[in-house]
This record gives sequence, structure tokens and C-alpha cells, in this order.
Amino acid sequence: MRKSIAVFILILLLFGIASPAGAVPPTYNTWYPTSTGIEIPVDVTAFAFSPSYAGDHTVYAGTYGGVYRSTDSGFHWTPIGTTAAESAGSINSLAVSPNYASDKTLFVGTSTGVLMISNADTAAAGTDWVDITNDIGDSDVLVIAFSPDYAADKTLFAGTFGYGMYKTTNINGASTSWSVAGNELNATSSRIRSIVFTPDYATSHTLFVGVDGGDRGGVNKSTDGGASWTPATNGMLPDDPLHRNVMALAISPVYLTDHTLFAGLYSGQGVFKSTNGGESWSWLPGTENAYVQALAISPSYAVDQTLFYGGDGGGVNVSTSGGASWAGLNAGFNGDKSVLALAIPPTQRKQPFNLFAGTFSDQVWQMLYGKFQVYVPFIHQ
Repeated sequence: MRKSIAVFILILLLFGIASPAGAVPPTYNTWYPTSTGIEIPVDVTAFAFSPSYAGDHTVYAGTYGGVYRSTDSGFHWTPIGTTAAESAGSINSLAVSPNYASDKTLFVGTSTGVLMISNADTAAAGTDWVDITNDIGDSDVLVIAFSPDYAADKTLFAGTFGYGMYKTTNINGASTSWSVAGNELNATSSRIRSIVFTPDYATSHTLFVGVDGGDRGGVNKSTDGGASWTPATNGMLPDDPLHRNVMALAISPVYLTDHTLFAGLYSGQGVFKSTNGGESWSWLPGTENAYVQALAISPSYAVDQTLFYGGDGGGVNVSTSGGASWAGLNAGFNGDKSVLALAIPPTQRKQPFNLFAGTFSDQVWQMLYGKFQVYVPFIHQ
């Protein structure tokens, strides 16, 4: 009897991407749904990965139906914590603790504030979240992010819908206190959608935020750890900041060399690029009429010049030329997709890598992305 045995798993292992036991190997450069255990359809809005993802395969997904955990690289999911009963139903952002290896703590930005849960790696459905919102007030927190220099500054940032930026330097459960991070943003009803840090943040204290409308619509830059902000929108259209809706930011992994940033705008403005640290921006042809909601940049961008954007109704598009040209990346999607989140595990440093997509009123999707098609050999016997 003749059998065909695929050795795709071996190829994945050779590239450093292990497929956990029981998981179906992904189809190369093709999307496939990986939502087993998630109650669908649901808006999938955010992903966060264990710092030891290469070994523990743990990833979290934030949805408008609560938070889910996977310990097999996103193939099967388990709900953790309470959902709407604890105001954790509408998840906008996720962040794992910088001390995750020891405390296993997960933080979420929700429609009513910031929550945390300990032992997120084992927490079951029904486990209580701890509300640490306090001084932020009853605000819709759109994005949260830990300082890359957390060991020294202990800072967690929170961007809100209409109330600007906050930060805390003393996470202490329900007693956590927050302070305003820059009066310029808090005085303008700014909607903070995204946060990125420069690789040398520990010394330069430089970070950027994407702002959705308001008097500071566009990109804003801080060089003092969020104490003050200056607009960084030169060349970014339209001129009216109220309609300059930056929903996503991506920063080059070699920013200190190429000074490159990307900004994804909603309302049909597409993607803009800066190669001088936000001093000026250029619109990228091929993104016209794109309602961008998510960006992801290749961890080996310096070599492969690869960037992805997800849009409202446009699925996923990819550039392998630093944004000079674009192509659709939608093989496997069963119909048109509105993409709310894109993410690459931080432990994967080169192609091929896993690309996660969260979609509107749908589910989690995933692909193994690489610039070149791998032809899988078969053994016949």
C-alpha cells in the first residue's frame, strides 16, 4: 500500500517554529481559522504572547466576549476570568506582565478601565478580575503598554477614549494609582489608539502614540517618557486633525538605524511612512481608500522589508518593499474580512513566522507567512 507522508512539521522545526502536539500544521501563506473553544462569531480585538512563547506556546486573545487563553500556539482556546459581569466583556487591549515568568499576570484595557488577573496561565472561566482603574475614572481604555524599561521605571501606560493618556508606577492591585501622562493630550479629548516605543527607550525615553481625531489627531511624540507631547504630523493628510484618525502604529525593529515608523489611518486615508523619526510623513501609494485598523511589521524588517496592514472590509495586505507596493494576502479567508488586530509572536525573529489576525464579528485566523513558497517533499512507500 502506498502512503503519502508530509514532512511539513520537520520543516517548521528546522525553521524554529514548533507545532505543538495535536495541532494541525498550518497551510503555508494561507489563512486558516483557529478558534476552537471561542464562542463565535465575536470581535477579536487584541493578542498578547507569553515571553516564553517558543517553549510554552501561550497566547491570549481579547474579544468583545472576554479573554481567552491558548497553550498550543492558538489552535485551541479556553475562556479565563469573568466577562461582562465584571465589565471585562469588551476587551480593547492586552499586556502581559514584564514579570510574567514568575507572576503569570495579564492586564486588559476594557470599555470601563484597566483590569488584571493573576495566574492567567491557569485561571479558569469565572475567576475574578481585579479592577485597577481608580484615578483614570470610568473611561474606555483603548490601549495599554508596559515601558520597555519596566525593571527601572515600573511604568504601565494607558490610552483612553476622550481622556488622553495616563500612567502608573505602582501597580498594587485594587490600590493602584494613576497620574496624567502629558497634559497636552488630556486637555484635547484625545482618543489614544496605539503606543510604540523606540528600541533605546531606556536612555532616550522616546515613545509615540497614535491619536484618533481630537485637537491632537495624528501621531504625537514624547522624549521624556510621556511627561509632555509634541505633534508629529508633518505631511500627514488631511490637515484637519479632527479627521486625522491614526488607529495603528508600527516601528521598525532597527529604528535606531533607519528611523522608520508606519501609521495606519482610518476613514480611507491609508498608510503613511516616516523615515526620520516622525519629523515628516509620506503617504504610501496602493493604500488609497484603505480603512486601516491594524499594522504588523516583520521582526526581520531590516532584511525582508515586510509590513502588513488590516483594514475595514479589505482583509490583510502585505508589502515586501517597505511600503512601496502592496498585494492582497487573503488566501483562505471565506469572504471579505474586516481585520481588527494583527500580531506576530515576539520570539519569532525571521521568516517563516506565524501571523495572527483578529476579525470583526468572526474569529481568530492564523497563517505561516514567508516570502517564498516552501515545496513540501513527500515520501512514498
